[in-house]
Amino acid sequence: MMLPAEPELTLEQSDPPVREQLAPLLGDTVLSYSLANDQLIDRAAALIDASSKGRAFHQVLKLPAPQGAFAVVTQGESVYPSPENYQRFDNYARAIDAVDPALLAQSFHTFRPLLEQAYAALGYEADQLDNSLIRALDKVIAAPVLQAPALLEKDVTTWLYADESLESLSPLAKQLLRMGPENQAVVQAKARALRQALLEPPKP
Repeated sequence: MMLPAEPELTLEQSDPPVREQLAPLLGDTVLSYSLANDQLIDRAAALIDASSKGRAFHQVLKLPAPQGAFAVVTQGESVYPSPENYQRFDNYARAIDAVDPALLAQSFHTFRPLLEQAYAALGYEADQLDNSLIRALDKVIAAPVLQAPALLEKDVTTWLYADESLESLSPLAKQLLRMGPENQAVVQAKARALRQALLEPPKP
């Protein structure tokens, strides 16, 4: 006697299995807070879309904000970001560095049908999800790296880069710059590793 096939997982039912699969991958890091969000597959699809367009991830996925305030240093009449700002992002870089790219790619393939469904709900062709994800990773990889703090100028209540080529960068690229060169190198290395893992044939 054949047992009836298990019903396919739906978006509405997907949060518990997604949390179950990703919890060991994220461990006890700041990224684990992302699993407290609801509609995780929908958020993941929106995150891929946003990142592929250069938007910052915190606009889609709720995570704890970096502790402390943005600090600057003054040298004569010139103002620069304080290098002390970088440590505000150390826990994010450590969390990203701890993620196994092969296992994350495997999770992507596991939930691909639902991710494609959620991506299509944003108004795109479902089969363009992969390309969007690769574009998102390429945005991270291509962000310029500053080996020294860049000159700032005040605009009413916020600081802007004095160099227009930096100020015109995408929010995602500027977020990476704010992490500092060492943390940024960690994030970009992980993006390269994940890109490679995603392009390999999924394991059966």
